Amino acid sequence: MIAASGVTGEKYAVLGLGRSGLSAAQSLIAGGAKVVVWDDGEVARQKAEALGLCVTDLTRFSDWPAIAGLIVSPGIPHLYPAPHPVIAAALKANVPVDNDIGLFFRSFAASDWTAFDTPPKVIAVTGSNGKSTTSALIHHILQSAGRESQIDATQLESCNWRPGTSGHRLMRVGRQPTGGWRSRLVTLRRDALARIAG
Repeated sequence: MIAASGVTGEKYAVLGLGRSGLSAAQSLIAGGAKVVVWDDGEVARQKAEALGLCVTDLTRFSDWPAIAGLIVSPGIPHLYPAPHPVIAAALKANVPVDNDIGLFFRSFAASDWTAFDTPPKVIAVTGSNGKSTTSALIHHILQSAGRESQIDATQLESCNWRPGTSGHRLMRVGRQPTGGWRSRLVTLRRDALARIAG
């Protein structure tokens, strides 16, 4: 797991405790942040408690000025059709709202990556359907071309960063300590854009 960068001593809230939310919470904690978490589902909250996370009912939360950022799992309505009540409360309190991908890219740009001769390159595959297949195909093409790659897909190979399975896939491309190459692929579907952007 990649520890989130620039969060030491800050307090963050995480909304949604599936794989993505749990990974984000653990990444924030590894980076030195204090973290409160919430999920609307009782089972997810119990799992988080079993992992030692601080489950706090964010739907009744009032200390938003103490929160440096709200990290939201994919699939939770940000704007469309209406923001989740926790997101609405955070936005009203001027708390930045981000997601696990934002945490990844903040950490990706940090000094921890200086061990690489050339920083790894990232290919992001997003959309509603076909992410796993597209990611597997890209990974296969890279390996067939003699490029070292790691893929984040639960059903494929394990990668250090595990941002969940809804809405995106990430691949870290490059090798340590020798170079890499530069490329980024992003696929978007109109329905995914409508759901995210309103």
